[in-house]
Amino acid sequence: MDEAIDHAPEAPPHSPEHLPQRDNNDHTAEATAHDMSADVKAEQTSPSPPPQGQETEQNPEEDAGQETEQAPSLSQPSGSQQPTGNNSRPSTPFSRKNSLASAEPIKEPTVEILPRLVIEKMVLVNFKSYAGRQEIGTFHKSFTSIVGPNGSGKSNVIDALLFVFGYRASKMRQGKLSELIHNSAGAEHIDSCTVEIHFCEILDLPGPDNFERITGSTLVVARQAFVNNSSKYYVNNFLSSYTAVTTLLKGRGIDLDHKRFLILQGEVESISQMKPKAQNEHEDGLLEYLEDIIGTSAYKETIEKSAVELEALNDERSERLTRVKYVEKEKESLEDRKREAEAFIKNENNLAVKQSALYQIYLHDAKKRVTRDSKTIAQLTTKLEEDHNKHKGLKDEVQALENEHNARVKEYEKIDKETSEIMKVLTKIDREDVQLQENRKHLKNKEKKTSKALSTDKHLLSENQSWVRNHESDLVRHQGELEKLENNLVAAEEELENIRVSLRGKTEEFTQQIEEHQRELAPWTAKIVAKQGEVDMAQSEHDLLQEKAKNVLSNLEDAEKALNTLKSSQASKEAEAKELEDTIASSDDTIATLQQKLSGMTEKEMALKGRANAARARAEEGRASQQRTQARSAVLTNLIRQRDLGKINGIFGRL
Repeated sequence: MDEAIDHAPEAPPHSPEHLPQRDNNDHTAEATAHDMSADVKAEQTSPSPPPQGQETEQNPEEDAGQETEQAPSLSQPSGSQQPTGNNSRPSTPFSRKNSLASAEPIKEPTVEILPRLVIEKMVLVNFKSYAGRQEIGTFHKSFTSIVGPNGSGKSNVIDALLFVFGYRASKMRQGKLSELIHNSAGAEHIDSCTVEIHFCEILDLPGPDNFERITGSTLVVARQAFVNNSSKYYVNNFLSSYTAVTTLLKGRGIDLDHKRFLILQGEVESISQMKPKAQNEHEDGLLEYLEDIIGTSAYKETIEKSAVELEALNDERSERLTRVKYVEKEKESLEDRKREAEAFIKNENNLAVKQSALYQIYLHDAKKRVTRDSKTIAQLTTKLEEDHNKHKGLKDEVQALENEHNARVKEYEKIDKETSEIMKVLTKIDREDVQLQENRKHLKNKEKKTSKALSTDKHLLSENQSWVRNHESDLVRHQGELEKLENNLVAAEEELENIRVSLRGKTEEFTQQIEEHQRELAPWTAKIVAKQGEVDMAQSEHDLLQEKAKNVLSNLEDAEKALNTLKSSQASKEAEAKELEDTIASSDDTIATLQQKLSGMTEKEMALKGRANAARARAEEGRASQQRTQARSAVLTNLIRQRDLGKINGIFGRL
């Protein structure tokens, strides 16, 4: 498989000398655009003109969105076109005769050379198949090919680029990040891997290989992955983040959104098989692909929206133009009415002038009346002030009476509030009196019930005394059965111990686990009350043994997987694989034997558990009967004590 890093084309990609050669092993090719900048202006042409009669194709990542126009070749046949870029305009055709007759030299347009970002080199440290520190570069400014046989690590170079640009491990043909760390004989237990991409800015100079490196433009972006599947990003040896790195690269012209700078395996063939134009909006054609690269697809929605707005504006313009024409016709028909209206307005104006003169006369008369009335108002005001001073004393007396009234009202409100509080207290006392009456009745009823209960308890006392006498013999009988059950339990424990001793020499692999199981089961036989807890612990140990057996089966499956891996990777391991197969077969037999023995132990353990449960039930029944007898004895003792204290009458003693 061949891989190529595309910086800037020096010849059309379809020319024979630049096509990737396919060997007999059917090697495929991968390419990634190494030129990351699109800072060349629209007037810029290619650094070196192509030979006569040959078409050139400019790198879309290097000069995206620019249009160039190349002077026509004098030897170009009439009617031919010579494109110089993705968006270049066709040159004007000239016939050979006319071009030879022209003696005026063709002036090329001025070119402003701007810097562009390129990959200078890559440094891989323990990344995939590259052990230790491996430096790849220095790369060509425009195009670099990586060739070699299958398995030589060409694809890992592209994976290193994907790793730094933030791709997931699945995009690099791995399940997780820790699998990217180099692991080979003599290089085991490496805890991390690192990939550094060294960028720099250059100025293209005339000539295919001439350029000038801009001092101080070095940019080093690195990513480090660890065995715990985490990773860190660095920019110029300073710790950074994924967001900061992607923002920085996008700002330097690297299209991480569409990833058109990177062409992986199979994408070249898929591009060549694209339709010229998509049939619907859910498909992609070559036109949409190129628009996506150039960047004009971002304006597609805006253009469609503007077209809709333009159509709406045209409709509105047509409507308004029709209305203007209609209004013009209506305006011409209204000229006569206009003249009549002007004459009417003139007459109205004359009328307004005459009315204004009349109103001036009215105003003069009104001013005279105002002067006369002002004098009258002054006289009345003086008289009003005299009357006000005369009644001022009466006003003070009224104010004093109002103040006295307000004071009496406040005193009344205070007395009313105190009366309300006294009424609340009286109401509370009435409620308490009613409650006391109810309590008195309740106590009388309770006294009657207590007397009745006392007579009932005396009757029950006599019945309990006779019941105690009847069950004393049952207590003796249950104690005998309890001793018998204890003896049976000891025999069962001895039988269980014999079974364990017989199995101890047959399971060498699990001897330590069985001994631990026996030590944990030893307290199980100490007391009957703790029997259930010890049985549960034995069950837990049984589950642990089953879990360990499952672990052995899991280890067996892991060994089988390791065996398959050894078979596929190294033929020299066949002898060891056979030995492992014998070991696995022996382990299968051992596991089967142990499982049979474990099944037998489980059955015996379940039988013993059933016997123990039955013994425990009988023991519990005897203990409960004994406790009931003791409880009755305690009741009898308490009754005798109450008799001796003189609190209960009518009790003489036991019969």
